[in-house]
Amino acid sequence: MKNFFILSLLFSVSSLMGQKTGIINDPDGYTNIRRGQGVDHEVVGRIEEADQFKYYPNKRSDWWKIETMPYFGEPVIGFVHKSRIQPYYLELSNNCKCPTRYGQGGAIPVLKAEIGNTTVTICGYLKQRHSEHSIKISEFTISDCQTNKVIRFYGAVTTCEVIYTGEALEIVELDQLPVGKNFQWVETPCKKVKITNDSGDLKFTNEQLAINLSRITEKDINSFVHKLPAYKDKGYFEGVEDFIGKLLVCALAGSEQCQKVFYDIESHLNFAFDGAFKKFYDDCKLIMEEDRSP
Repeated sequence: MKNFFILSLLFSVSSLMGQKTGIINDPDGYTNIRRGQGVDHEVVGRIEEADQFKYYPNKRSDWWKIETMPYFGEPVIGFVHKSRIQPYYLELSNNCKCPTRYGQGGAIPVLKAEIGNTTVTICGYLKQRHSEHSIKISEFTISDCQTNKVIRFYGAVTTCEVIYTGEALEIVELDQLPVGKNFQWVETPCKKVKITNDSGDLKFTNEQLAINLSRITEKDINSFVHKLPAYKDKGYFEGVEDFIGKLLVCALAGSEQCQKVFYDIESHLNFAFDGAFKKFYDDCKLIMEEDRSP
């Protein structure tokens, strides 16, 4: 009995020492929790992106034990494949801390980049970690580790992929646009900018459009263009935002007819935009102007 107690104590201590805080890495935006180690076991819950959880690395298995950290209710305990698990925080080789502005003071950065002689840190609302050098994040700051000075701030409405390439920091803004198969609305890269080293100083490159239109076919565009006359003087209808989004995508893909209707859309529909419709259209218009800039 004594030996059993000692073994149990050692197991508990080793489990505690091996416990880490994790976040998922899954393109679906969530990961299933299984009752046992394997896909043949029942799904007992799931982890959404941005959810933190406890996990226990296991060298003997590809399925690691996890425990959710809910704000309310009981935690879910189960197993997740290790390929879907990444550490929330990384061990940094210096004492970088998050800036006091924007309520981040004293927190540990979720990403660090050496750009020239400057150590740049990223602090914010981590949604997914893809690797040690690549994350998905919103409401975040880019700061100088040494001075704690905020170089740039991105608000809560902006979600970005941030990638450290070894020489530069690439910030790719994500947006929901109908660029999936058959104009499906998906989260997609929209604009990107880089922070580089310019003779010892940090420099932001000009923003570039980064929308992937490879899944939009010529057949899709022709089919949509064929329907445009049916919307003439249609006024308000459910799906106005969907119509604007498809117009934008087809215009970006090179349709001159869609470009013409896009810039004359209120007259075409005989419907004056206001509120959310105007905001969405103005955002799309900024993307169009970015595409047309030299």
